[in-house]
Amino acid sequence: MIKALVIAPYQGMVELLREVSQEVQGFDIHVELGNLQTGVEIATRAERQGIDVIISRGGTASMIQSAVHIPVIDIQVSGYDVLRILTLVKSFSGKAAIVGFPNISQGAATICKLLDFDIETVTIHHDQDVTEKLLALKEENVEVVIGDVVTVEHAKKLGMTGVLITSGREALISAFDEAKRVYKVFQSLSKDVALYRSILEFDERAIAIINQQGELVYRNKAFNDRIGENVTPLNEMKEVVHRTIASHHAQDALLFIEGELWNVTSRLDGENVLLYLEHYTPALGDNLQRYEQAIDVHQSLPPIVLSGKSVAIDTVHELVKEHAEHSESIWISGEPGVGKQVIAQKIYLLSKRQPFVIIRGKQMSNELFRALVSQAFLAQYKDAVVFLKDIDHLDLEVQRNFYEYIRSQKNRGSTKWIVSTNGDIEDQIKKDLFLEELYRELGTICINVPPLRNRSEDIEHLVQFFISDSYATFGNEVVGVRKDALDLLVSYEWPGNVRQLKKVTEQLMAQCRGYYIEKEDVESALRSQHSYIQKDFGHHIKIDGTLEEIEKEIISKVLEEENFNQSKAAKRLGINRSTLWRKLK
Repeated sequence: MIKALVIAPYQGMVELLREVSQEVQGFDIHVELGNLQTGVEIATRAERQGIDVIISRGGTASMIQSAVHIPVIDIQVSGYDVLRILTLVKSFSGKAAIVGFPNISQGAATICKLLDFDIETVTIHHDQDVTEKLLALKEENVEVVIGDVVTVEHAKKLGMTGVLITSGREALISAFDEAKRVYKVFQSLSKDVALYRSILEFDERAIAIINQQGELVYRNKAFNDRIGENVTPLNEMKEVVHRTIASHHAQDALLFIEGELWNVTSRLDGENVLLYLEHYTPALGDNLQRYEQAIDVHQSLPPIVLSGKSVAIDTVHELVKEHAEHSESIWISGEPGVGKQVIAQKIYLLSKRQPFVIIRGKQMSNELFRALVSQAFLAQYKDAVVFLKDIDHLDLEVQRNFYEYIRSQKNRGSTKWIVSTNGDIEDQIKKDLFLEELYRELGTICINVPPLRNRSEDIEHLVQFFISDSYATFGNEVVGVRKDALDLLVSYEWPGNVRQLKKVTEQLMAQCRGYYIEKEDVESALRSQHSYIQKDFGHHIKIDGTLEEIEKEIISKVLEEENFNQSKAAKRLGINRSTLWRKLK
């Protein structure tokens, strides 16, 4: 027997159910009177008491569906129900309107059109909307309101005639038939869920499921035992969840939880993200926070496109394709923002190696480097592509230790090293700021990426690429850029290079309301750009604004340096993520 609770929004349905319950088989039927929030309270209590399925109507059914985890059947308002009431109302002399939730208003509107009834139809989505809608109808001299319980009650309070659309016998019987079908499917799915849950519970990996709102939907026994309800790692996991949803690709990251390093692998499954956590290496003691900032490990990356049609970019393309699959190291140089990391990622994708390890030179201290080497962190990636970003930011002592480490590795030829620099490395060598031996060791193949101002022919291609790449984020109807607007973009100096152009294009996409980006849009966007100093784009801060403007620019700079990783930027600034974005508004 299926234990069914019918939550009737009006007394007449209770009476009719007493008759109908004699005609349906296979149900243990309970009936309670309740509407909207009262109905929700009854339903949640009934779920705890073991009810199998709940049957209700309209807005009450919709609210219950959001509050319980068992099947909820909505008693559909049938054509017979609407016709019955419309026939009744035809004899009324006053002007009439139908007001109700979509399950009532949509069908009623169709019937009115088919039968050529001059009755206005108004849809409500929340019971809070009812009074406002009814007052507007009253101003239009509507005297008769046809609708659900909540609509009729409000109409009467306003001195209008309220006519309730009731559910007939056939609608109730149909609801029980649907309840029987849905319950059978629900039972089958519940058995499958129980089986899969059992498998997950015995898995040695810590497994969690987080929804798109960042809420923890499920965690297995291993997760509870090893991680528990600690809020900090959950916040870090949300960043992985955000990247997974944004990219629609699996993500890999390293997280520190309770002093231990975990490898986190994510998978997008419908509206939820599955996270698999496994112990990675022993804890690094006092170096935990800096280690997290210094290294990322990716088992996979989405496809990368190197956009542009200039001779310079064609040369970069050729060098990447020619040397990606070989083991020799590659040295990428160029101003900040030209896309050195994008090129490194492209090399990784063509190399057929695993994984892709990013080491950030700006966060790599000698103490931290020794910790990594002593625990064989680098040695375990003998088949990896290792990208040492901003190698020119390593101090000399770290450079010497790094050089000795590379020389000492017998299998170093199987690890593909990619390094990047912003400035003139030869000049730094002359000034004894960089170790020449390290440059000769790693600079086997050199790729120089010229600044955007020296390859303006790439700008149109890049802008179109950024526009197409932004559709998923902004969802507008922009299809291109006007010629005079494009001319402005091409003539701009772009001290921040491709990174700055991407940022401006995204700003234009966010602000544009038409099909084309206009000249006025570009003028406004370029006026909002800060004055950049080309030699030191990554560090220059404009200080001739207000304190709030200076603070906002500092936050923007830290975000750029952290590759727009919100958690890492907030950690560096000593604030939480919500404070960070509040200050950027």
